[in-house]
Amino acid sequence: MKRSFVSLSFALLFLLLSSESFAAKLFVWQPTESSVPLILSREDDQSPQEAAVAYLAAFNENPGLVELSEGDLEIKLEGFMDFDPSQSQNPKLLVLTSEPQQFRGAKKAKSWFKMMTEEGADVYVLPVMHDAGLTESRGEEFRALLTENFDGILSLGGADVHTSLYNEPNREAEHTFLERDLSEAKVIKRFLDTETNACFGICRGAQLTSVVLGYRLHQDIAIETTNGHYHVAHDHPIVWLKVEDSILRKALKKYKTDYPSQHHQAVIAESNPGGQLTLVAAHDPGQGKTKIAEAFEYNNGRPGFLTQWHYERDKTNKGQVVMNLADKELSRAQALRSCRAAVGE
Repeated sequence: MKRSFVSLSFALLFLLLSSESFAAKLFVWQPTESSVPLILSREDDQSPQEAAVAYLAAFNENPGLVELSEGDLEIKLEGFMDFDPSQSQNPKLLVLTSEPQQFRGAKKAKSWFKMMTEEGADVYVLPVMHDAGLTESRGEEFRALLTENFDGILSLGGADVHTSLYNEPNREAEHTFLERDLSEAKVIKRFLDTETNACFGICRGAQLTSVVLGYRLHQDIAIETTNGHYHVAHDHPIVWLKVEDSILRKALKKYKTDYPSQHHQAVIAESNPGGQLTLVAAHDPGQGKTKIAEAFEYNNGRPGFLTQWHYERDKTNKGQVVMNLADKELSRAQALRSCRAAVGE
C-alpha cells in the first residue's frame, strides 16, 4: 500500500508540474476483449466513437493506406474508454505499428504484446498513421500526449524505410510509403527528444529509429556489401563487440547463434560518427567482409536498445531474456520520469 501511495503521489505531482496543457485526450479502442487495445486521441467536445470514425474515414480515403491494408480498414466501433494512466502503476509501453495486420486479430497471438504484458507492462498499440486526418498542430498535440503518458515506445518491423528520410535516392528499397514513414518518424523523434523515455526497435523499427538519429542504411545487403550471408527468413550467429557496459552483451553473451533474421537492409553504424548509438553486436562473416549491425544501445544513458534480429520470434530462451531486459529498461524509464517530475523539470 505504501509503494502504491508513493507511486500515485509521483504521478499526481507529474501532472501538476507539467508545463503543457492539452485540449485533446487519449482514449482506448478495444473492439473485443481478446483484441489488442488501440490508442487514439479525441477533442474535448468529440466522443471516442466520433474520433474513431474520423480515423477510419481518413485511412480509407488514403489510397496508399488502403493498398497497405489490402482493402478498406474495418474495425468494430465498440469498446471505447478514456485512457486513465492512474488505474495501474505498471510501466506503460506504446507499440508503434507500420502495417495494419500488426494490430488486427487476438492479443494472445501477438508475441510482443503477450510477452511484454507477462513481464508486467501495460501495453497499448498505436494504429498505422495515427495522425491520419489531423492537422499538423493536432498531430503534435497527440504525440505530446503520448510522451506525457507512456514510459517507452517499441517500433516494430515491416517494409523498407523511404530513402528520402536519410537523403538518398532509391536504389534497392522496396515497398516504401513516405507518408506513413514520416508519421512514424515524428512519433519516434518526440520520444527521443524527451531523453527519459525508453526507445526500443526491432528490425525496421531499429532502422527507422537510427535514421531519425541521423544514420543511413544499406539499401540491400547482398548488392551493396560483401556480406553474402542469407539474412532473410534465416537464423544466424552474431558476435558481441567489446562494449563492457552493454546490457545486451551481459544478458546474452552465452548465446552465440540462432538469432532470427528477416531483412535485406541494415543500419550503417559508421554513417554517423559521434551519433547517439553504440554498436554492440554484429554479424561477422570474417575474411574482411562487411559486418552487419545487429544491435545498438544509446550512449547517452537513455533506457532502451535496438535490435536488427526479431527476439519476439525467438524459439529459444534468449527471446524471453531480451523481453525481460526490455521490461527492466521500461521500468528504469518510469523511475527516471518520476524523479524528473519530482524535481520539477
